[in-house]
Amino acid sequence: MSTVLHAQMPSYIQDFQGRQEKKKTTRWTLSDWMSTKQQVALMDQWLALNTSANMFDLYFFGSTGKEFTRSTSDIDLEENDLETQFYKAGLFFSILGAEGEIDNADQGTIERNNFSIRLLGKSLQSTSLIIKTGYRMQESEITDTKLNNLTYGADLTLYFFKAFGVTLSSSQIVSGKDADDNTVAGYYSQAQAFIEANFLRVSAIYFEEGLEIEMASSRSNYIRSGWLAGVSLHW
Repeated sequence: MSTVLHAQMPSYIQDFQGRQEKKKTTRWTLSDWMSTKQQVALMDQWLALNTSANMFDLYFFGSTGKEFTRSTSDIDLEENDLETQFYKAGLFFSILGAEGEIDNADQGTIERNNFSIRLLGKSLQSTSLIIKTGYRMQESEITDTKLNNLTYGADLTLYFFKAFGVTLSSSQIVSGKDADDNTVAGYYSQAQAFIEANFLRVSAIYFEEGLEIEMASSRSNYIRSGWLAGVSLHW
């Protein structure tokens, strides 16, 4: 109805209304200024909290420990208690990073590679939140094939004091199939407590990884967990 009435109006009235609408859309008001000022202040606050003077973050981490593995299938149960090693390195440019891990596990060496984004925190050596996605590769002794799975997860680091904090990490292993059509999915998590002095960080880590493997003739649930003690260097 309004469209019909508008079409019936004289052209000079339509032109007048059109000019008024343009003025209305470009009108500057005090409330607009206050709203813009508040948005800019929030952006400045976020930048102040999450922008580092050091554009690069580089670290290397190495550890050793004990792992306990438990594998259940439709036909048997197997348990092992073994030594393990875990290595990790990462490079961040501003809030973007690339990280890689090597996990010498009981059932074959595991490689994890991630593209990471730091959502909160000025650096890796401050309270921070990182989201990540990547892939996991393993030469599996369970299925005698090479496993390749996409992963996604997050790392949360909390500093309780200047020299003490914790990092909680969790990743989901997306379901995928290997060359023999076995389906593999699972999770990987770490809880780390650390003390820090300048570029040196000493850590104690509890970790757990769970895999569910469906083969043509059976199904297995494989869980490995344990403790690590390690040292990392940060630049």
